Amino acid sequence: MLDFCPVRTLMASAIAKKRRPAAKVSSKKASKMTTFFGRWPGDTQGAPKRIGARGLPHGTVLGTCHGVDGYNCNYRNMVDDDSDGSHYLNGLYTGAKWQCVEYARRYWIINRRLYLPSIPHAAHIWTRVTHVGSLDNPHRRVALQKLPNFGTDKPIVGDLLVYKSTPGQYVGHVAVVVDVLEKTEGLWVVHVAEQNQYNDRLWKGEHYSDELTLNISTRGNQTTYGITHKDTDLVLDGWIRPVQGQ
Repeated sequence: MLDFCPVRTLMASAIAKKRRPAAKVSSKKASKMTTFFGRWPGDTQGAPKRIGARGLPHGTVLGTCHGVDGYNCNYRNMVDDDSDGSHYLNGLYTGAKWQCVEYARRYWIINRRLYLPSIPHAAHIWTRVTHVGSLDNPHRRVALQKLPNFGTDKPIVGDLLVYKSTPGQYVGHVAVVVDVLEKTEGLWVVHVAEQNQYNDRLWKGEHYSDELTLNISTRGNQTTYGITHKDTDLVLDGWIRPVQGQ
């Protein structure tokens, strides 16, 4: 959900051909020597999330859609130091491993040749981002359409669902629409691909991580489309897409 590069805790140590026995350090001195950097909301020194390695290893492929792998985001269970930090695709920074913004940015790079700018939180895609970059023309900026939840525009494949900052999920969330279909008569659903929402499990479907109900309501000549996530901490602002013809 975050989009800054996670910083690792660095401890300076002398490197020599012959190692000397480690000197004993008091707990008081150790607390002053060690600096802790949180990697996710609520990650504080001594927090339960940091205790023990549970679930699938950080970086495990959970699913794939339209040529874009979705990875497990579990900082408690890193195989090695290289599995943490920033991710790059052909020299382009895609984000912090393996946050939701990283997946959304990588998906648009691969499938739309567009580049989302760096933002602190996923929720800022809705509140701060108005244009994206073009990989085909570095001097071109592409405007974004922001289509509100329960508005008159139906989501389409490739849209980004952007969730608000809420007390329970202050960084928000972002997911990619990968299918919009009528599952049964009168029941429409949206399939999404995403990272860092349901970790430590394979994706729900063959090419999607979650299925959301698309509520369609018609009054008079106006039809509206809305999504209410089953996770009450996820409140949808709407979906974004590039303006056509740009």
